[in-house]
Amino acid sequence: TDLPGEVVYIRDEETGEFWTPTPAPCLSDATTIVRHGHGYSRFTQDSHGLEQDLLVLVSPTDPIKMIRLRVRNRGNLARHLSATFYAEWVLGGIRDQASSQVVCSVDAGTGGLFATNAWAGDFAGKVAFAAVGANRPGTPPVSFTTDRAEFLGRDGSPEAPAALTVISTQQT
Repeated sequence: TDLPGEVVYIRDEETGEFWTPTPAPCLSDATTIVRHGHGYSRFTQDSHGLEQDLLVLVSPTDPIKMIRLRVRNRGNLARHLSATFYAEWVLGGIRDQASSQVVCSVDAGTGGLFATNAWAGDFAGKVAFAAVGANRPGTPPVSFTTDRAEFLGRDGSPEAPAALTVISTQQT
């Protein structure tokens, strides 16, 4: 019953409709096939006229997790989609305290997002990061926020984040 601390969303930029290629937090009638193996989880779903494959894996040698999303359009018309990653970083032992203790910054050179929690006991001084790679290496994210309330909205939740309900006026 816990809400996930990380979510990948897919959004149709023409209609504003969004969903997740995972079973939660956006509930759907679509069947999601979930496979777990040594160091990875894979979520496959066929919905919205798209085949979606989300692979989450950890390196066997380095402290890194990678997420790869592949989407295949089964239709004849071009689609304008975006992918959004949401992370509720704890960087410590108590989730309820983390939102006021995690400090984020952006690396100007890579566009990567860094997060630290100086009050996290054994985790103090450690750095977590998130970076986006597209089909073109070095492609920075179009936008981001480190304000949970800005993304989710007032009294919002990962099931229906306010930031994804806004119709984009930007053509991509």
